[in-house]
Amino acid sequence: MTKLYEALKIPRGITSVVGGGGKTRLLDELSLQLPGKVLRLTTTRIHPPQCPCLINPRVSEMRQAFEEERVLCIASYAERDTLAMPEVPLDPLLDMADYVLVEADGSHGLPLKAPNEKEPYLLGGESLVIAMAGMSGLQRPIAEAAHRAERYAALVHKTPLDTATPEDVAKVLESNDGLHKRVDSRFVVVLNQCDTPERTRLAQECAAALQAPCILTRLEADPSWWLDGRED
Repeated sequence: MTKLYEALKIPRGITSVVGGGGKTRLLDELSLQLPGKVLRLTTTRIHPPQCPCLINPRVSEMRQAFEEERVLCIASYAERDTLAMPEVPLDPLLDMADYVLVEADGSHGLPLKAPNEKEPYLLGGESLVIAMAGMSGLQRPIAEAAHRAERYAALVHKTPLDTATPEDVAKVLESNDGLHKRVDSRFVVVLNQCDTPERTRLAQECAAALQAPCILTRLEADPSWWLDGRED
């Protein structure tokens, strides 16, 4: 089976993930698979990931930590036991890793997401941006399924009480006012939560409406992934 990082063609350098429906789980899986040294950070707020975390490290601390660990997170403390972007110069730290994985968006645990005026918080210098959506949000009212539901509904010319369709999800994923906002790098879509035949069918409908390369995933348990049939 092709590894997930191979299917996504993760390049060396910076990869940022935006949207909803499983960003942290995706980054956990990529961290396990990627060869070489992996550095994780966020430009928003996250719960501590499943790897050692250094708080505002000095270059010497980072170098020593990478001698013992293959995957590291760097961050600063934020409220409610969460982590935020490090408060130290990043360039010398980024240069120590082969791969930099950035959680660059928040969705409050919801499967769908539309950005506000300031979002997404891309780090800059990305080689790849991955936009995610969770298939558990389909066939549900936008108000229940989407973070920033009013903005999500406006992007697809609906009300928050209307149902989210595969075509709606595809539109928000690729809109320059949606999850393609501020992207000037390679762009790939991940449709997650394909854990039932019905959700997989809906994901395939969404993929058919996309122009961007797309991968369908089930990351929550017994992780698996497959291409939608198109080449990047």
